[in-house]
Amino acid sequence: MDSSDQPTLRALAVLYLTFGHATDGTMTGDEMRTLGKRLHRWIPDMGLPELGEILRDTVAEYRDHRDRADKLEYAVTVAHDLCKRATPDELANILADLRQIAEADGSVAPAEQAFIERLGSIFAAQD
Repeated sequence: MDSSDQPTLRALAVLYLTFGHATDGTMTGDEMRTLGKRLHRWIPDMGLPELGEILRDTVAEYRDHRDRADKLEYAVTVAHDLCKRATPDELANILADLRQIAEADGSVAPAEQAFIERLGSIFAAQD
């Protein structure tokens, strides 16, 4: 992925932010830093100010969804869309990123694990 693929990076930001917050209701500083690092890894030549702008836009979009269930369902919709343009290796990397975000605070909540498994099933069905 290169810097011209901002729609995919924005979709990843939605997925990662929603996962990080909506699954267990909190997002620690460690989780947010891990989220930023994992996103930056996708487009390493992107400047941090530009990445910060994408994250700010994503937070605003996230807040537009009324409740936890709506936020999670939107993330599932985004995941289905990502399946259409990502390779199997990229999908595996997305799941690894989610695991890293979940582990950043020292534990993986059951809701986080369930969401990773749900996305894993979605991604596997796209093969």
